[in-house]
Amino acid sequence: MVPYFEVSRETNDPRNTLVEIYNTSATAVLAHVTLWTDVGIPAHTFNVYLTGYDQQTLNLREILIGGLPRTASAGQDPTNTISRKGVFSQDINFASCSGQLPDGAISSVPPDLFRALSGQAAPDIFAGQCGGRNVGDGLARGFITIDTVNNCTVRGPNELGYFGPGGTGDATNQNVLVADYHIFDAVNRRLLSESAVHLQALSTLAPGSPTFYGFAGSNGSDQREPLPSEFRGKFAQARTTLLYWRQPTSIPNVFACGGTGPNLANGQFQVAGFSASGATTPAATGNFFPDAAGIVSGAALNLSSTLGSFDVNLNLPDGSPRQAWVLVRQVPTSAPSNADYGYMTEAAQIGNN
Repeated sequence: MVPYFEVSRETNDPRNTLVEIYNTSATAVLAHVTLWTDVGIPAHTFNVYLTGYDQQTLNLREILIGGLPRTASAGQDPTNTISRKGVFSQDINFASCSGQLPDGAISSVPPDLFRALSGQAAPDIFAGQCGGRNVGDGLARGFITIDTVNNCTVRGPNELGYFGPGGTGDATNQNVLVADYHIFDAVNRRLLSESAVHLQALSTLAPGSPTFYGFAGSNGSDQREPLPSEFRGKFAQARTTLLYWRQPTSIPNVFACGGTGPNLANGQFQVAGFSASGATTPAATGNFFPDAAGIVSGAALNLSSTLGSFDVNLNLPDGSPRQAWVLVRQVPTSAPSNADYGYMTEAAQIGNN
């Protein structure tokens, strides 16, 4: 999972997110990519074929205007010129991909995909309603999930048949994919990179168990281990921003544009700040992590010491568990210059308290 992405289509604001997917096995695989809005509604899915030990880059800016990556299994690429194989790599045929790969899926990209992911009315995807927040900055944002599948399915993780008991659905339990992602902010001369969240598939997880895709309606048949809920990290005054993914309280639905949209999580269990000497700062109050993917500043959380650390528990105030993932972004306070820098790192996962 890529817990957060952002993309601009403005020529004077070339913000973009790149995702690099790697197949760590000699076996060829199909990766199924789902783009979710920032409130947790799937907007589009597509398939990516990887030969053994293959690598594929997803350029979100290109994808949102219809430029899906060109990949093809052996049946659609008999001359081995699109998805090449190495000496130790497998290249097989997925017959279900005929007519979809390498170019058939490109024509199916909805023309309003950017609108759907930037909180605007999306006639082709959401029947003219909205499926994300429109915060007024013109950015498309949300999160991404990537699963291995056994066919070129058009279904998403929220649809019947995508997961099935004992692996009988589209999705497979091949733990062979790793990924990283890079958020470009060329205006401020910054590149922030991090590893994706790697979700382990466990065949021992029985139906009814808490799993990652419970947020999309799975009853445990997805067999993906759930994520933690409590995180700790460092902050610096006026320099720190938290990027987060958080499990929606319930499965969100599209809503009338101009409305506030779904209230996905009303508050969190704990927000605590500590100075470098260990002194606590007054606890912030408010609903700081309301969406499935978003950003919150350290100032909003009352992280006011010059240097210190924070602890956030993103369960609900009554202790009801909510999966989450938190990233810490540190950026300069000065105007952009050649001396500026910034970095992003995962907060430490404390546990499911």
